[in-house]
Amino acid sequence: MQWTNYNKILIEPVTFWGGDSTPVSATDQHMLVNYFSQQLHQQFGKKFQIADQAGPGVMKLTVAMTDAETATPVLRSISMIVPQAHV
Repeated sequence: MQWTNYNKILIEPVTFWGGDSTPVSATDQHMLVNYFSQQLHQQFGKKFQIADQAGPGVMKLTVAMTDAETATPVLRSISMIVPQAHV
């Protein structure tokens, strides 16, 4: 990836992934994804123009928050090896 080819970023809505037994309430999930989305826009906005649609020079960022307690064992293993995989 050539970072210099991008001057804009499209930030997809942050999602929360947890099992049926997640202790994180729906209200807290909503608060967490909203806060994290706000921070992504604020921090990436310092270096890139925030885009509202795909196009030339636009990179796309997709982020998911996971409940590590209810996540699948494979996802837990990946997040320990690749810290960016677990946010």
